[in-house]
Amino acid sequence: MNIGLALSGGGVRALVFHLGVLARLADESLLEQVVALSTVSGGSLGIGLVYAANSYRWPTSAEYRATVLPRARHILTTQDLQGSYLSRLLRAPLGLLRPRAGDIARLIEELWGIRASLRELPLTPYWLINATCYETGVNWRFAPDRMGDYLFGYSRDPDVPLAEAIAASGAFPGFIGPLTLDARRYTWTPGGEAEPRPPLHARVHLWDGGVYENLGVEALFKPGQGYRYQVQFLLTSDAGAVPGGERYRFFKAAYRLISLATNQVRALRARMVVAHLQAGNPGSFFQIDNSAAYLLEKAGRAAEIPAIAPRCLPESEVRLAATMESTLRRITPEEFERLFRHGFEVADVTMYAFASGGRRPLRGYDAAAWHGSLA
Repeated sequence: MNIGLALSGGGVRALVFHLGVLARLADESLLEQVVALSTVSGGSLGIGLVYAANSYRWPTSAEYRATVLPRARHILTTQDLQGSYLSRLLRAPLGLLRPRAGDIARLIEELWGIRASLRELPLTPYWLINATCYETGVNWRFAPDRMGDYLFGYSRDPDVPLAEAIAASGAFPGFIGPLTLDARRYTWTPGGEAEPRPPLHARVHLWDGGVYENLGVEALFKPGQGYRYQVQFLLTSDAGAVPGGERYRFFKAAYRLISLATNQVRALRARMVVAHLQAGNPGSFFQIDNSAAYLLEKAGRAAEIPAIAPRCLPESEVRLAATMESTLRRITPEEFERLFRHGFEVADVTMYAFASGGRRPLRGYDAAAWHGSLA
């Protein structure tokens, strides 16, 4: 079974939730079946850590448990990407007047140790890192063998630091600003097959992939066309922000409106994917803020709630995980454990309750085993 993974944006909240989802797959030795990944923002940060912790190779399930998770947990609970960024910005406030995703990229290299070039990554599984191109207004994708979009054209020699591609994927408007890419350094072909031509613009400005599509699912799935990149089973992990009420604040109004618009686009994409799965197509949809009781009830298995729900995170902890801010700050070990466990349990109960006609086993979160591997 060829698995495709679409991992949403959402900062460190999404990153750790996705790590929990990957742990559930590793618990059943399914990471070896992943053939394609499409990531946005927090999802891109997470997969970057996965690769950097495993010598830029996709890990086996055993490597993920033994090597990748301890390294990722250590980095996320000791290194403050956001604090370091703000500290540098305070020392040089004129930096507010220029694009700043490049600063985030340098910190990703320094603090998180993600130092490879995009073209050094393996082609299997095929990793697509999603950003939004300001000049063309469409989804810009970075991959090991090409980068670009269908309007701007594609370069087949993506000699770009992986940290820059990841930073572009998470360059949320307002807080970070775009990554500026000098397009004159590369050869461009429209559609990938025609004769080379000069770039449409000398520079392109790349923003958070979530501005265009925060699930990252479009790269792997086209309605009416099915799955792409040899994917047979699509797993979509959605850890985007859970919107709620908020008092009006003038200086935050633009950010709030962008977030609401992004959430609406994400909700529409999510409904499209879920409808595809409900029509009998192979895959699963994992969504933050879904408790075990909610999932079992939605699956028509309410009778199993008393036996299963008490073994999972309580509703109050689920809500804390889901409403954590979209941040790049250092998180506490307790926050890591809450988000990680929530991702594992959402994947576990969803696969048990919905996938494979209910034949997928319920693994259950073994805190002692996972804490041992994360020590």
